[in-house]
Amino acid sequence: MEKNEIKDIVDTMFTKMKEDDKTQVKLNDLQKSLDEFETKYEKNSLKFEAGKTNFLVKGLNSKEFKSAIENKGFNYEIKADTIVAPGAFIQNGVAPVVLPMRETEIGKTPVRPLLLSQIIQWGTTTSNTIDWVEIEGKTNGSAMRAEGSVMGQGDLKYQEFSTKCQSLSEYMIVSNESLKDANFLASEIQTELYSDLELLLDDQLLNGDGTSNNLTGIETIATAFAAGSFASSVDDANEADVLRVAIHNIKKAGAGRFMPDYILMNDTDLTKLDLLKDSTTGNYIDVPFYSAEGESVKRIPIISNEGIDAGDYLVGDFKRAKGFVRDQLSVNIYDQHASTAISNLATIVGNMRVGFRVKHVDYGAFVKGVFSTDKAALSV
Repeated sequence: MEKNEIKDIVDTMFTKMKEDDKTQVKLNDLQKSLDEFETKYEKNSLKFEAGKTNFLVKGLNSKEFKSAIENKGFNYEIKADTIVAPGAFIQNGVAPVVLPMRETEIGKTPVRPLLLSQIIQWGTTTSNTIDWVEIEGKTNGSAMRAEGSVMGQGDLKYQEFSTKCQSLSEYMIVSNESLKDANFLASEIQTELYSDLELLLDDQLLNGDGTSNNLTGIETIATAFAAGSFASSVDDANEADVLRVAIHNIKKAGAGRFMPDYILMNDTDLTKLDLLKDSTTGNYIDVPFYSAEGESVKRIPIISNEGIDAGDYLVGDFKRAKGFVRDQLSVNIYDQHASTAISNLATIVGNMRVGFRVKHVDYGAFVKGVFSTDKAALSV
């Protein structure tokens, strides 16, 4: 606190005294003002040596000040101990206390960006179960016929499928003292819970095996790469060749109705695509259907993400996958349980509930594989 600030406080006190000529200033009123000043002073981290009275207390207890109260005013000058810099204060002969500056950003171990949850379709549900119907079998009886002849008979069979919404949860325990002492802690814990659960959901959408309380992820239902008619027909097949045939697999499985919209792979393999060279000349290979600038194959964008293991890939029409939110991601604080209440602890809980499905008839819209294996299958 600067000297001028202190002077302004005392000026205000005297102004109030002058405005009320009928009322004598009472000691308790003065003490209250002084107490408020001391509280503000301590919040500014200005500390005094034990056993010493600060300069303002000395001034207010002086004969001059008491005379001023009786006369309703006087001229004065406040002389503070040495102020060395903003954030630092000393008394004569006492070493300064320099307050540290704390950065607002907290250092954290990097986590991968979200992947599947950003590119699939999303909806909401008020149920704990998602049901849908698929055509299981169809007989096409359509045919040209002569006048008066019997028509061809067609047939349809339907089957109902369902999947349950699953809960994703995490909790952290923290002392109430910590929550009060570190004003950023509650929001920081909330941020971390959100991050953990969003990453868990993303992993479940990709790798969930459908057992127990797990979702059934795309890697679990995706079709394995098939070289088909391209087997042993490509000279020195590379990663771009594998992805091009995988795109063909998907379009063929969907009779031209599945349209791949993303290729997922690890950055290690994406880098290999950029570094392809002719083994004889050492020149970079210009793959006609691969664009390094837009990172795409046949204009289908490539997303590199550490959620995909190096050496693996996944190509798909991700519009065929859909998630359903039953309970939005939320964070709540509880402190009523006996085991935490008696220790003055709080339990911070994060929870969400979602369902996810890829229809069985759409399994062919996704192709997964391993580059090394699939390159060998294509190579002459």
